Amino acid sequence: MKSMIGGASAALLGIAMAAAPQAANAGVVGEYNACGTENLSVPVAAAGHTWVSVGTLDAASLQPLDALVLRTCGTYGGNPDVDAAVADGMDLILDTTGVNSAVLPGAPAMNFNIGGCQNNYSLAPASPVTTGPGGTLTDDSLDVGGPGGTGGWCSIMGATSIAALPAGAIPFVTTADGLNAGALGYSHGAGQVAVSNSQWSHTVVYTPSEYLYAGIKTYFINSLAWGLSTGVREHQSCASEGYTGTKLEWCKNIC
Repeated sequence: MKSMIGGASAALLGIAMAAAPQAANAGVVGEYNACGTENLSVPVAAAGHTWVSVGTLDAASLQPLDALVLRTCGTYGGNPDVDAAVADGMDLILDTTGVNSAVLPGAPAMNFNIGGCQNNYSLAPASPVTTGPGGTLTDDSLDVGGPGGTGGWCSIMGATSIAALPAGAIPFVTTADGLNAGALGYSHGAGQVAVSNSQWSHTVVYTPSEYLYAGIKTYFINSLAWGLSTGVREHQSCASEGYTGTKLEWCKNIC
């Protein structure tokens, strides 16, 4: 389940009762980064979330998280603990240079083998990541080299047909012809998944000298906001925290 307040401890919940309520989508955001030292701690904090580094993708490490940014810089092979956490309400922002959709949470019917090695992209019409707490994206902001993908490394490494997307899946970023999605979002259980099949976490493109550097951070933070837009993971109930009587009713009203 998801709650419209963050996964707070009992002490923090008590403070929340006496203070103004937090933003509905503020949460604990973990980042598992297999791509080097670059991380999203500063923009995640600026967006109002609590950032934590995740070193192991196991159930114990994922349980406190409302969302996970998972950056592989390689092929994603899947993880049953990640799948279970998403089903339980954790949102997943996954960036991978290669993926078989059978290993994604919920195993959605997608084929990311279309339109590989793209330098030039477009935002999908009504893409939910166009604007958000990370800023505003344009059709050129995720291009490698410069506007229109004028050079440099590949960015999108593979795309899937938009016409064949499962019901409910939302294209975020497309190939220039608008036919295939290199980044998209969908729901699984109580959580949401944003997946990009790209090199946006890779050191050769994710550096300040590259044109798309700022756009990548904007994409990640706006995707995170999309995931958390349905609320944050419900880590505990008011009753399980020991509240009774009037305090229990206050807690329920906040939640």
